[in-house]
Amino acid sequence: MVALPPSLRMPAAPTTPPTVITPRPSPPVVVTSCDPTGCWASDGSRLTRFGSNLLGPRGVCSTGGGILNCP
Repeated sequence: MVALPPSLRMPAAPTTPPTVITPRPSPPVVVTSCDPTGCWASDGSRLTRFGSNLLGPRGVCSTGGGILNCP
Protein backbone atom coordinates (compact mmCIF):
# COMPACT_ATOMS: atom_id res chain seq x y z
CA MET A 1 0.00 0.00 0.00
CA VAL A 2 1.37 3.38 -1.01
CA ALA A 3 0.95 6.30 1.38
CA LEU A 4 -0.36 9.51 -0.19
CA PRO A 5 1.32 12.82 0.53
CA PRO A 6 -0.68 15.13 2.85
CA SER A 7 -1.64 17.44 -0.04
CA LEU A 8 -3.54 14.59 -1.79
CA ARG A 9 -5.35 13.15 1.24
CA MET A 10 -9.10 13.63 1.67
CA PRO A 11 -9.99 16.13 4.39
CA ALA A 12 -11.60 14.67 7.48
CA ALA A 13 -15.37 14.90 7.71
CA PRO A 14 -16.66 17.59 10.07
CA THR A 15 -17.45 16.27 13.52
CA THR A 16 -20.42 18.57 14.16
CA PRO A 17 -23.26 19.37 11.76
CA PRO A 18 -23.48 22.92 10.43
CA THR A 19 -25.55 25.33 12.48
CA VAL A 20 -28.87 26.32 10.92
CA ILE A 21 -29.88 29.89 11.68
CA THR A 22 -33.62 30.45 11.65
CA PRO A 23 -34.83 33.98 10.94
CA ARG A 24 -36.34 35.86 13.84
CA PRO A 25 -40.04 36.63 13.39
CA SER A 26 -40.75 40.29 12.81
CA PRO A 27 -42.35 42.16 15.70
CA PRO A 28 -46.10 42.79 15.47
CA VAL A 29 -47.19 46.11 13.98
CA VAL A 30 -48.98 48.33 16.49
CA VAL A 31 -50.75 51.68 16.35
CA THR A 32 -48.39 54.36 17.63
CA SER A 33 -50.54 57.49 17.34
CA CYS A 34 -53.79 58.68 15.80
CA ASP A 35 -55.37 61.96 14.72
CA PRO A 36 -58.83 62.75 13.29
CA THR A 37 -57.89 61.55 9.78
CA GLY A 38 -56.02 58.31 10.59
CA CYS A 39 -53.22 56.59 12.49
CA TRP A 40 -49.50 55.90 12.24
CA ALA A 41 -48.26 52.34 12.65
CA SER A 42 -44.99 51.20 14.21
CA ASP A 43 -43.69 50.14 10.77
CA GLY A 44 -44.00 53.75 9.55
CA SER A 45 -47.15 53.23 7.47
CA ARG A 46 -50.05 55.67 7.49
CA LEU A 47 -53.54 54.20 7.94
CA THR A 48 -56.45 56.35 6.79
CA ARG A 49 -59.57 56.46 8.92
CA PHE A 50 -62.55 55.06 6.98
CA GLY A 51 -65.59 55.40 9.24
CA SER A 52 -64.73 53.37 12.33
CA ASN A 53 -62.14 51.33 10.40
CA LEU A 54 -58.54 51.93 9.40
CA LEU A 55 -57.63 51.55 5.75
CA GLY A 56 -54.10 50.33 4.95
CA PRO A 57 -52.37 50.12 1.57
CA ARG A 58 -54.05 46.78 0.73
CA GLY A 59 -57.44 47.07 2.42
CA VAL A 60 -59.28 47.39 5.71
CA CYS A 61 -57.22 46.62 8.81
CA SER A 62 -58.49 45.02 11.98
CA THR A 63 -57.11 45.73 15.42
CA GLY A 64 -57.01 43.59 18.51
CA GLY A 65 -55.35 44.87 21.64
CA GLY A 66 -53.52 47.53 19.63
CA ILE A 67 -51.97 44.97 17.26
CA LEU A 68 -52.83 45.61 13.61
CA ASN A 69 -53.79 42.96 11.11
CA CYS A 70 -53.74 44.46 7.63
CA PRO A 71 -54.17 42.40 4.47
